[in-house]
Parts: sequence; structure tokens; C-alpha cells
Amino acid sequence: MWAVTAGAGQPALLVEWVESGGPHVKKPERQGFGSKLIQRGLAQQLGGEIKLDFVPTGIRCVITFPISTMASDQNDMDEARGRYAS
Repeated sequence: MWAVTAGAGQPALLVEWVESGGPHVKKPERQGFGSKLIQRGLAQQLGGEIKLDFVPTGIRCVITFPISTMASDQNDMDEARGRYAS
């Protein structure tokens, strides 16, 4: 699910990923590479916030970041594209 929120500040994009129907889930005892990548790398790059919930029925990840962090015009998109490998 995704939505644009107005909130108290600037408009933000909220993305919610929910996994269910799989095996029983428990919170990991340590933070692995994937969790670090999501929570630190993605949050820092987008200037947003990541919340991971590990409940017995599945995993829920909510990603929220300001829309202003996304490229606003073609020049920004070309510049951003040059920073990433394809």
C-alpha cells in the first residue's frame, strides 16, 4: 500500500509492505545486513523513516519520506541516474 500524506509538515510518501501467511515470525536477535540496509541506508538516502515490526503472523515495514527528496525534473533525474549502476 502507498499513499501521499500531508501531515504536519511537507507532503510525504508512505509505503507499507506487509508479509503474512508464511511461517511463524519472531523478532531477530541481531540486526542483519538487509535490515541495516533498509533502516540506515534507505532512510538516510531518502531523508525519511523506516519502521519494521516483527509480529508472529508476519512482517510489516513502513517507509515514510518527504516527496521533495525525489527528483523533480528531468535534469535531476539524469543527474541521479548517473550516480547509480545499471
